[in-house]
Amino acid sequence: MDMIRSIVEAREVTVLRQGEEKKILLPELSLLDVAKEDPMFVDVFYPNVVDSVLPDGGFAKVGIQKGDSLVTNNKK
Repeated sequence: MDMIRSIVEAREVTVLRQGEEKKILLPELSLLDVAKEDPMFVDVFYPNVVDSVLPDGGFAKVGIQKGDSLVTNNKK
């Protein structure tokens, strides 16, 4: 849960997509909403790999895609 909290509290994340890093600005998100997503947003491994993104969810709206690896975040 701490890993998910860290992502939710971040305003910016860097993802590794097909070998290239990409910075993505995140909207304000609810930890409870993200924790309840089924399937889970990320696997608990480093780097965190996005397993799925809800089509109308906040992560999809900012451009995070399935298979992205979250390698850093800029926690607010």
